[in-house]
Amino acid sequence: MKKFVCLLNNKIFKHAAIMLLLAGSFVSCGNENNDPVETPFTEYSLAGTFCQWTNLNYDDKIIVINSNEKLASYINCLEGNYPEIDFLKYTLLLANGIVPNGCIIKKCLLQQLSINGYKLDIEILTDISEIMCPWVMALIVNKLKEESNIELKIIVKQL
Repeated sequence: MKKFVCLLNNKIFKHAAIMLLLAGSFVSCGNENNDPVETPFTEYSLAGTFCQWTNLNYDDKIIVINSNEKLASYINCLEGNYPEIDFLKYTLLLANGIVPNGCIIKKCLLQQLSINGYKLDIEILTDISEIMCPWVMALIVNKLKEESNIELKIIVKQL
């Protein structure tokens, strides 16, 4: 009887070990090097409307918008409406800030760093004028989880 229990325990141990190895391989699949993955986006613009951004602090932050109600609190229209977004499928990332000279947004790159971690790099070109330049970049991305964390990195270069 002891021999049978020992064999049974060995089989259970082997099966458990195989299951753990398989489970570990499924968990580790994916981006093994933790390299950032470029995330596609579409720029969202109020150009051609009688609308403008409002209630922004221009504090080099990203506002994550997942509803029409929240979007409406950041847009003011004199007439007409702003372009609609399907918030069941998409999230709007509204980055904004200010630089001390005239500016042009040159480049924008969104990367996924982890399951819920992202980094948004925005390159801004400035000129020699001494006019404060508030900037806004609005991006539509596939729906993000509420717990997503987005780091904003602003790179300022002179023309």
